[in-house]
Amino acid sequence: MTIRQAAADDLAVQLKKVADELAGTGLRPTRVTYGRGHAGGLIKPHSPRGFVLDAVAPQLLLPDGRLWYYNLRLRPDGVYFDARVDHGRSDHGSIPLGDERFSFLGAVVHSYNFGYKHRDDPHDGFELGALIGTNGPARFVDAAEAFAEIVASDRVGAKA
Repeated sequence: MTIRQAAADDLAVQLKKVADELAGTGLRPTRVTYGRGHAGGLIKPHSPRGFVLDAVAPQLLLPDGRLWYYNLRLRPDGVYFDARVDHGRSDHGSIPLGDERFSFLGAVVHSYNFGYKHRDDPHDGFELGALIGTNGPARFVDAAEAFAEIVASDRVGAKA
C-alpha cells in the first residue's frame, strides 16, 4: 500500500468518525434542495440524506463517511467523494510545506483542503491534516483540529 492510499484510507475513517459523532449528538441526516430545478424552477432536486456541512453551496457528509456537494459544471446531480477511491483524481504532485511536502487528497470542506504532509522518504510516514489559508498564508492543521473546527462552525446542520 502506498503512503497516499494509507492517508486516503485514514481520511475515510476520520470522515466516518465525524459522521458518527454528529449522529451521536442527535443531529439527523437531512436532504437539501439545490440547483436550478425543473418545470421552470418550481421543482428543485434534493440531495442525498446527510449532515449539512454547508447549506449555501450545498455540501453534506453522508452517514457512510462520503462527501456530497453540488457543482453545476461538474455534475448537475451532485458529486460524491469517497476518500478511499476518489483521491486519485487529485493526484497532481505535492507542494513544499517547510522542510516537508503536502499532498492534496481531493476533499475540501469549508476552507480546509485535506491531504497529508510527508517527507520525501516513504519510510518516514505521514500526518493527515488540512491546509487552511483564509487569512494570510496557508497553514497546516492536523485532521482532528480541522474536523473539530468544522463541526463547531455555525454552518454545520444549518438549513438552506
